[in-house]
Amino acid sequence: MPMISVWDDHEVANDTYKDGAENHDPSKEGSFAARKAVAIQAYHEWMPIRTGSDLNIIYRSFDFGSVLSLHMLDTRLIGRDKQVAFAELLNPSTAASAQATLYSPTRELMGTTQSTWLTEKIKSSAATWQVLGQQVVMARMEFPVSVLSALNPDTLTSADALTKGLAAVTDYVTAKNTPAGSRTATQVGLMNTTLNPKLGYNLDAWDGYPLAREKLLAAVLAANKKLVVLSGDTHNAWHTQLTLAGFLSASQAGVKVGEEFATPSVTSVGLESYFSTLPSANVKSIYESVVDDLKWMDPSRRGYLKMTFTKTQAKGEWIFVNSVKSTSYTVETPATAETRTYSI
Repeated sequence: MPMISVWDDHEVANDTYKDGAENHDPSKEGSFAARKAVAIQAYHEWMPIRTGSDLNIIYRSFDFGSVLSLHMLDTRLIGRDKQVAFAELLNPSTAASAQATLYSPTRELMGTTQSTWLTEKIKSSAATWQVLGQQVVMARMEFPVSVLSALNPDTLTSADALTKGLAAVTDYVTAKNTPAGSRTATQVGLMNTTLNPKLGYNLDAWDGYPLAREKLLAAVLAANKKLVVLSGDTHNAWHTQLTLAGFLSASQAGVKVGEEFATPSVTSVGLESYFSTLPSANVKSIYESVVDDLKWMDPSRRGYLKMTFTKTQAKGEWIFVNSVKSTSYTVETPATAETRTYSI
């Protein structure tokens, strides 16, 4: 089968960025630059990929007639700044510095050279759809701190902790669904983003680079293009709206720029391994009720995403299997909830 390949972090090390990784210790494992170089060499020797003389540069575009232009990106190795840690944001002694880093206008996920290349490719394309094939979830997958701090997988080790975490979710969702004029003082506080700020649950994704994302989406909006983003990395299935946060222009807050379709893993475990004390139905309900831009997700099933494009529609079908631990399995035919369309 034809393949257009692209790397993520595990070709080098977990949670890689341009000059380091979460699980690379230079004092014990030597130069990260050397590790990265041999990993890139091995990738090009073993994967079906054709690039130029610089093996570090694998971002490239493919045109499929006038229907779509596929722009394959590198959001991991070429330009990514180091991730900000949740612990730094939640620790009062480091919160201000971490916030300044997180929302710095110079903070990059793709790097300036690749970002400029992508913007020009999108502007010059005559195709109906501009499709980004890339690694990490782009949508704003934001949770309020009241929920993030209470529903932390690392602390859900007892029935009491689980009860408190679910109560925090219920309190927030109830406040969210209560008309503003009818909210109690506590509910007003929960909906106040200064008192109860929202953060992306995964700062290794685009949520950890909010200004870089805003600039890209604003450029697509200015070019009046139809955007679809294809993502992986999380091992779970997602369908989300891509909206502006209003960082560059308050009037653009909430404006929809496109939609994102994210594939589950073929075999690797996903959120069910992090929230092992919660039934998958509960995890699904929590995400879909708390995250504003999330349209649908599946937290536990394994499979792949099939995309079909026409001049008027982008359709995503999530194909699941009932088991990845047996040579005997059944394919779960997509029902309405697993087939999602973005029409123009």
